Amino acid sequence: MKYIAAASIFAIAIIIGCIPLIFTRSNKLKSLLDYCNALTTGLFLGVGLTHLLPEAVEHFIENSSDQITSIFVVCAATAIILHAIEHTGKKIAKNRSNHAHWISYFLIIVLSIHSVLEGFVLGFELNPKYEMTMFIAIMAHKGAASFSLITNMLTNYISRYRTIVCLILFSITTPAGILLGKNMLDINLANTNNLIQPYFDSMAAGTFIYIAISNNPYSVEKHRTINISLAIFGFLMMAFLSSFI
Repeated sequence: MKYIAAASIFAIAIIIGCIPLIFTRSNKLKSLLDYCNALTTGLFLGVGLTHLLPEAVEHFIENSSDQITSIFVVCAATAIILHAIEHTGKKIAKNRSNHAHWISYFLIIVLSIHSVLEGFVLGFELNPKYEMTMFIAIMAHKGAASFSLITNMLTNYISRYRTIVCLILFSITTPAGILLGKNMLDINLANTNNLIQPYFDSMAAGTFIYIAISNNPYSVEKHRTINISLAIFGFLMMAFLSSFI
């Protein structure tokens, strides 16, 4: 399953990322990707809050008599660190002579960090019932992120050659994270310390929550109501699934 997921996510990133290279001015495609991005905002927030964080708390209580405060601290710290990295990177990029190019390259770095972490979560997931849910959420998010990234690079007049190279590198990040997580499972790392799994789940929850709240699918007034509705629907769908899985 994890190998299939890695290959599928790589393929969707390449395919969706090539769309703006072929159809650079299609407003209809941009609207569809905005809808997809809004839905994945809710999906990621739901996965973080209704699956990963509760699972981290549950595993921690099973394996430790300490207070569960540390789980929430790790979750919040992960989100804050990611925000600090993004904010610092944007500030550095603004001080460069070619501001637009640096913002595009920094966007690649930030999205790649997100992609590796979300892929790692899927690769390290122990419960097979959650794998498909996370796979669908990551697939949708990867496609939207790939489209946004390439559109941004083309808008800032970065050469097509460099854009294609960046697309390939970005497409590899999530599969790399999946394979890394799977490798850690294969060497039974989680079994050597029962607290590794809950802390990784907590970090993953912070990552997914940050990705959700840092998305901005509501900037276009025309589609704002639809996008907000899709985000709420995505969250409720994850909450509904978590109550039955």
